[in-house]
Amino acid sequence: MSDCFLNSIKLLCLRSNQLHGRIPDNFGDFKKIQLLHFGGNSFSGPILGSLAKLSSLQEFSLYGNNFSGSLPESFGQLSSLEELYVDDCFLQGTLTERHFSNMKNLRILSASSNSLLLNVSLDWVPPFRLTALKVLSWRFAGAGTPLWIESQRHISELDLSDTGISGTIPSWFWEIPFLNLTENDLCGEIPNLSRARYVYLSSNRFSGSLPRVGDALVEMDLSDNSFSGSMTRFVCNSSYTHKVEILHLAANQLNGELPDCWKEWASLKYLNLGDNELSGVIPNSIGFLANLQSLNLYRNNFSGFIPSSLHKCNQLLKIELSENHSLQPWIGTTLVEIDQFQRYNGASFIDSALVATTASILQYDTILSLVTNIDLSSNNLCGEIPNGVTSLVELRSLNLSKNSLTAYALTHLNLSYNNLTGGIPKGTQILSFDASSFIGNYLCGPPLTSGCSGDDGEVMEGAKEGKDGDGLEVDWLYVFVSCGYVVGFSVVCATLWLNKSWRDAYFAFIFKKHV
Repeated sequence: MSDCFLNSIKLLCLRSNQLHGRIPDNFGDFKKIQLLHFGGNSFSGPILGSLAKLSSLQEFSLYGNNFSGSLPESFGQLSSLEELYVDDCFLQGTLTERHFSNMKNLRILSASSNSLLLNVSLDWVPPFRLTALKVLSWRFAGAGTPLWIESQRHISELDLSDTGISGTIPSWFWEIPFLNLTENDLCGEIPNLSRARYVYLSSNRFSGSLPRVGDALVEMDLSDNSFSGSMTRFVCNSSYTHKVEILHLAANQLNGELPDCWKEWASLKYLNLGDNELSGVIPNSIGFLANLQSLNLYRNNFSGFIPSSLHKCNQLLKIELSENHSLQPWIGTTLVEIDQFQRYNGASFIDSALVATTASILQYDTILSLVTNIDLSSNNLCGEIPNGVTSLVELRSLNLSKNSLTAYALTHLNLSYNNLTGGIPKGTQILSFDASSFIGNYLCGPPLTSGCSGDDGEVMEGAKEGKDGDGLEVDWLYVFVSCGYVVGFSVVCATLWLNKSWRDAYFAFIFKKHV
């Protein structure tokens, strides 16, 4: 590279270009570069210490590469650096005070999903004042919350998830708008959260009553803790309309009746109260949650009817009510009026759920973009399954197991000559039906003779079986059109060949058109 280029360029972005190999050593020769982006590639090898010569560098992005080793200690001399992004880089090793010794302008440190240990003295005071610290899966020397974080009171984004910290946390943490402390060993009670916008505290040992939340909250995950008591104070008695879209309170010890105060929570898209000790009826005000996409009330002690008001939730894609042992013996004919069960609009929502089908147990991490399901297993439902279930054209999984439902057993099944695709489920009662029940589709696997090309059930090319189940279906329209073209063209050529006067006239006409 020319000296003119090296001395003049201030911004270089090579993000997401499928680059690989090692970063060339001469990248450290850019004299005035301020922004350097290498993120989203496949660079490997160690991060070069020569990059620490970039004295004017303000923003440095290396995330999503395949580096080895640790951050160079010489990076501590990047005195102009304001933002450093090294997430998901396979870094490992130990960092000390020297790695940050002169980073006095650093504002954002984003280095999650690396195997790094920060080993600093107890009295270390960092030279920087961060606004964002994201160090998911790091480890810190010593127990409890690192003392040096006390000097970072300007933080608005803090992610210390899966870092192994334990005990109680500083009270000022509850003023941070974005707080992620999931998968640690933290304990204690949570005060009212007036400023919080995004709070993720799952898989800890927090206890006590649920905190009151302010009108800024958008997402909150307190699942897998030891919160207890009634939900009335948390849900009701607010003087404002909540903006909360995600509320995950599963796997706690919440008890009492579910309050009928959900009108002020109209922005909710995901509500998970499963695996608690809630009882009483499911309140009708749930029907005012017009934006609700997923409702999880499994493994509680609800009783009474499934509220018919749920049909007002026209965005609802998933209901899980399994293991509520006292629900009334009635599925509810209005349940099938839920609009999105009938017409899936393709929306997606991150929601991990274990879906049990007769073929297998499937783990879906973005379940709503793949399947719509109803789970009413392990209740006391009885009577016949309503005919309206057949109108749920986007339903992919229906679990009514461990109930007392009655109906005639299925004795005959014929799915032939449709446009069904994929592999026929193995190890199920469906294999007892004759192969003629499945022909004329793009299906594969037993009892058909056509095999599947892989474990995903993809049908091998040409595997649509015809009437006898052992041949290929032929589209005769294309056969007749092809034959007609060949015959017509042959007749024209033969006429010109046998009739000299017509042949001379034809070629004279063609000659005049092109002269």
